[in-house]
Amino acid sequence: PSSTGWTTTELTCPPQWGTPRSPERRTRGSVAANVARKMGLELMPWQRHVLDVGLEINPDTGRLAYRQVMVTLPRQNGKSQMLLILMIARCVAYAQQQGIIYTAQDGNSAQRKFEEDYVRQLRNTAGLVERKDFTARLSNGKERILWNQNGSIIRPMATTETSGHGLTLDLVIIDEAFAHKDLRVEQNFAPPMLTRPEPQIWIVSTAGTWESLYYNAKRAAGRKAVEAGETTRTAYFEWSAEPDDGLWDRDVWRRIHPALGVTITDESLAFSIQQILDD
Repeated sequence: PSSTGWTTTELTCPPQWGTPRSPERRTRGSVAANVARKMGLELMPWQRHVLDVGLEINPDTGRLAYRQVMVTLPRQNGKSQMLLILMIARCVAYAQQQGIIYTAQDGNSAQRKFEEDYVRQLRNTAGLVERKDFTARLSNGKERILWNQNGSIIRPMATTETSGHGLTLDLVIIDEAFAHKDLRVEQNFAPPMLTRPEPQIWIVSTAGTWESLYYNAKRAAGRKAVEAGETTRTAYFEWSAEPDDGLWDRDVWRRIHPALGVTITDESLAFSIQQILDD
């Protein structure tokens, strides 16, 4: 199924930088929304908006419009949940086998997130799949979720000089991209996607530091794409504070935390800020 136009309620916390939805395009965002509902979840407006835009279909080709989707937002706003739904949607939306890689700041982090969050949630999900529909393997070095319907595979992977070699990839997720200091992670995964009909790279991160050379360059390119009104190749979304924003300004909180009022409360955010200051 696919949808046209705006498929979510008015965003109460729009991104400071964001690729707009193209109303004339269909989107596979509705597939992701259906996956979420079958998992007993409801996408937050910001998640639905990013998925609707990122999974738009180019009417001229009938394929995904964006090769690269980038998202910058603070921690604990629901990016991990969105990424799991994205990966599962990719597995169930295609008849052909899909190769999916999830990577984080390092191999241990990717493996831990894969096992503790993604596999656990998939196993405990309400109504999405039966155990016969997928196989989760957690043996060291062979971690994967195998989708039995079409052979699609979701793997966690470290970012090394040989990452992605020998694989055919349709979707690559680079999580916590702020930790990478060079282009190696993206360069390794690009060649295995060359022959695939609808390849996508999703680059997701919190804002980094001056040492985050890779992600700072990507963020600059994303902002430039938004300013240029780009509707192919790159979709970009950013929720972030300005240098002069007050740490305790609740209007700032509502501008940069799209999950505030949904999964985050003012009290929990204030407590978290105070903990950081105390440390």
